[in-house]
Amino acid sequence: MRGILWGLIREAVRNPWALIAMYALTIVFVLLIGQTDMSPSIRIPVYSDELSQTEVDDAIDILNQEKSIEFYSVNQEGVQDILNRQSAEAAVQLQSNRYDLLIARESFAKDIVESTVNSYYEKERFINEAVSAWAGSSSEIREEIGKDAETYPITTSGFSVQDNNNWTYDQSLQAVFGFTLFFVIYTITFSVTSIIEQKQYGVWDRLILSPASKTSIYLGNLIYSFLIGYLQIIIIFILFATVFQFDFQGGLLMSLIVVIPYIFALVSFGVLVSGIITSMRQLDAIIPFVATSFAMLGGAFWPIEIVSSKAILILSQISPITYGMEMLKGATLYNWSAEQYLLPASILFFMGAICMGVGLNLMERRAVN
Repeated sequence: MRGILWGLIREAVRNPWALIAMYALTIVFVLLIGQTDMSPSIRIPVYSDELSQTEVDDAIDILNQEKSIEFYSVNQEGVQDILNRQSAEAAVQLQSNRYDLLIARESFAKDIVESTVNSYYEKERFINEAVSAWAGSSSEIREEIGKDAETYPITTSGFSVQDNNNWTYDQSLQAVFGFTLFFVIYTITFSVTSIIEQKQYGVWDRLILSPASKTSIYLGNLIYSFLIGYLQIIIIFILFATVFQFDFQGGLLMSLIVVIPYIFALVSFGVLVSGIITSMRQLDAIIPFVATSFAMLGGAFWPIEIVSSKAILILSQISPITYGMEMLKGATLYNWSAEQYLLPASILFFMGAICMGVGLNLMERRAVN
């Protein structure tokens, strides 16, 4: 097994261009879509008939910390004109303890705006309670929170992936997670299905005649596919966390751990594909279609939380990306406990076990025939 693994690694070192292409494509797409802080694409007018202009301006300053949305102040008379002309998807009316969201047209911006404003009111409620208990000023509380966020942890049970009415959105993390999970499908699947290429060129027959057992031959190929897929995710995540300064919100290490079930599921899916196809031409046609379908259903290109179609949500349950994205967001945006990872991880391991068993069985039957 070690000899086979070492041979595959040496082959990858001699011809690294396919791996480099996957790395480059991931980086390019994440930078293009994830760097929304340079030019916010969503502009939302904000007004209030209850708060003073100073209070509205202070609220807007806090709301604009979410870089993918730009909130700006308007007067009450100008809001209706903006909505009538549909110059903005929505508008927000701020009040002391609640807010009203005025919708001009249905779009994904509604959920993002609602999530951001909900988060603002949750934090303001916490600060007000802290002021009452500590007898300090709100500015002092904010200063202390800014110095050490761990001193005043803010947790809410409503901010979970399953609650589509109350979810947290980060465009940068959405992009880096989504496109990394998408492009690693190509890396892993094509590496696993190299078994088909080995059989076509007679390499597999020579391996069977060698002293190595068939189990060790399979394990060598599968471990290699797992390692290069995992290495791709590690490099991409660390690169964006250090070089491009993407904020993983303290969940970088946990993110690298929770992707392991996802990689296992992809390796197993590659085995299943290898058991079905008969040539590399079929692979070139099948994998792009399947990978794109998984990504679109699983929320790699856009948040799954904004999808309202029940049929699409049901179909998303068959995509491993759905569970990979869920765990990655849990590790960063939602600060999940260990128990919350059990369900999506178990589903991915179950998917992997089924695909691995069926795929190996099909490959062995074809070899016998």
